[in-house]
Amino acid sequence: MQAILNYFWQICLLRVGPEKIPNRINFTIFICIIYLALQVIATAISRSDLTGTVMLMRIGFSFTAELTILYTLLTFKKQKHRLLGAYSALFGCNSIMLLLTMPINGMLLNLADGILLEFFTTLYVICLFWWFAIAGFIFHRAAHISLFQGIVIAISIELLVGYTTSIISQFMT
Repeated sequence: MQAILNYFWQICLLRVGPEKIPNRINFTIFICIIYLALQVIATAISRSDLTGTVMLMRIGFSFTAELTILYTLLTFKKQKHRLLGAYSALFGCNSIMLLLTMPINGMLLNLADGILLEFFTTLYVICLFWWFAIAGFIFHRAAHISLFQGIVIAISIELLVGYTTSIISQFMT
């Protein structure tokens, strides 16, 4: 397990790509379950204003959007054989980023205005841009597209999910 975590960390550092991740459905399902559990915890911490239904809808939509866009990209680029490894890399690295940002989100919710709040806000934004680089790197390596294109796709996914779920959330509350 430590070797797997280390490999995901190396992907987060943009040192290795998703090529050596096992292309097995059981492994991908395991990683997705860990990611979804962490995402529920992180969302509950950072968005305590959401009802359980809205929170699960947002997480489900985000998860489905990432799956669909990556599947479409790899199919279009004729790299579908890399699908399970790319999914595992995407959700494994996202799990690491969630673990890193959960304490930051906790601090952001509990700090009053001031220098510490600004520091943790900046730290969170740095992590967000780091995530764009990681996801873009995974798209780049899995689909044989440029790193810039991968980063644009990663940012587009976040914007799509954020915008769509906020609209849906307004109708559900």
